[in-house]
Amino acid sequence: MSSTTCKCASCKHDLSRSSYTTDEFSKGSGVARCKGCNHEYPVKPSIVEFDSGRYNISEKGVTSYFKLEKPFSQGSFRWVALATYLTGPRKGQTFVVKWFKTGFVYEAEEYNFDIKAVDKALEIVNKFNSHNIINRSIRINVPEVWVFTKTSGQWAGRYVLCEPFIQNYQKFNSNNGWTDVSSNWGQAMQALSHFSYHITGGQLVLCDLQGGIYRHEAILSDPVILSRKQEYGQPDFGTSGIRSFFSRHRCTAYCRQGWAWPTDVAQIYDPVPRTSKRNLDRAISLYQKTYPGGRSDTFAITWSPYYLEYNKAPHSVDKLELAETRLAHLTPKQRAALTLRMNRAGRAAGIDFMWGGKIGPDTRQAHRLVRLGSTKSDEIRDAIVEGLFDAYQAREQDISEREVLRAVAVRAGVDGAEVDAWLDSNIDADVVDEEAKKNKEVFRDSGVPTFVIQGVHRLDGVQDPMDLLEVLIKVREGQ
Repeated sequence: MSSTTCKCASCKHDLSRSSYTTDEFSKGSGVARCKGCNHEYPVKPSIVEFDSGRYNISEKGVTSYFKLEKPFSQGSFRWVALATYLTGPRKGQTFVVKWFKTGFVYEAEEYNFDIKAVDKALEIVNKFNSHNIINRSIRINVPEVWVFTKTSGQWAGRYVLCEPFIQNYQKFNSNNGWTDVSSNWGQAMQALSHFSYHITGGQLVLCDLQGGIYRHEAILSDPVILSRKQEYGQPDFGTSGIRSFFSRHRCTAYCRQGWAWPTDVAQIYDPVPRTSKRNLDRAISLYQKTYPGGRSDTFAITWSPYYLEYNKAPHSVDKLELAETRLAHLTPKQRAALTLRMNRAGRAAGIDFMWGGKIGPDTRQAHRLVRLGSTKSDEIRDAIVEGLFDAYQAREQDISEREVLRAVAVRAGVDGAEVDAWLDSNIDADVVDEEAKKNKEVFRDSGVPTFVIQGVHRLDGVQDPMDLLEVLIKVREGQ
């Protein structure tokens, strides 16, 4: 078992493992330089001795082919399987094995960005805890790169990330600005994100905070770092990500007056409504299959209008031209990363996005068409909504055009003559406008999509099916 402390070559303090980067710690006592000395600011032993890391404290584990072939969970980029520690103080306890969805890894260096992000996150969490901002502790899982042995069959030689298992898993915020501040812990996590921006002089934001709640502490895993230099891997959206995150941030009771705040906030990374609806469908399906008596429960879904007003022109414009204007602040590399992320989100939901076509000056007629479907049945209404998404996102059609709207409604089962009469009239136009205006005021910090479940639980952005399932269960159990 390796030592968990190391003497810094510069300040001569015996400091915990979390006070060093992985590379520095490996150099050994008396040679390694702590993070404080490397960044040229003094580190007080009274602060850094508090180690917020949660480690494997083991050197070997075991899992089964079945668990690897049927992962119990997944994130945006990785699969997650369960395993059991075989050595050390955690012997017999459960841990998790994580690997990329994009393919197997045969070089440990492929996980460098993950390790680097956790190192930085741990440094920030240590400082946050030392300031006693929330009177409770936040810890963070510190993963290690392990490799399957030669006797592991087709998995032999593959590198994976391993870390202790977390119970009561939930998500608090994301790297696109979504946040859940309905609980004290949710408010604390948003304060941690704000604190990270302040304490680093506006250079980065610690976000995508998720993990488990225990009696007196929260344990986080898989954090994302948004940095000005975009140096923490694919989830790091750089300066644009920081601006977008703070466009939705609202200080909680734990944020301190005077903490730094970006001067150029702007919502840049918008979630995609259709992928959110697919994830909701999956969550409902999982609920009905796994929750006792779930098949007997019914779900009523209501669609509400919201005008995004992307196109300020009085006529339709090419979507790619509009993108040139809206994304002018992004570098070609950042644009490519954004497109890749959205394509992956789409494929995960069974959608192949197409980026051509035109976008109209408004979606008023489309929202009116949804109201027409609502007067028929939930099935027809949902078919119209799906048809509008398909026309805009997959067929590259302009859903402000009458013929496109008519075709969508007819395919959904509405009589063509009735569709013509509806589109020629002004029925419910004022109602749609008024409802859209109200939603703009109520959800001005959220945008679309926003889920409001049972009138209590509000979730913004593209939600993972498991997060939505957790909320459905809470509603069912009256929490």
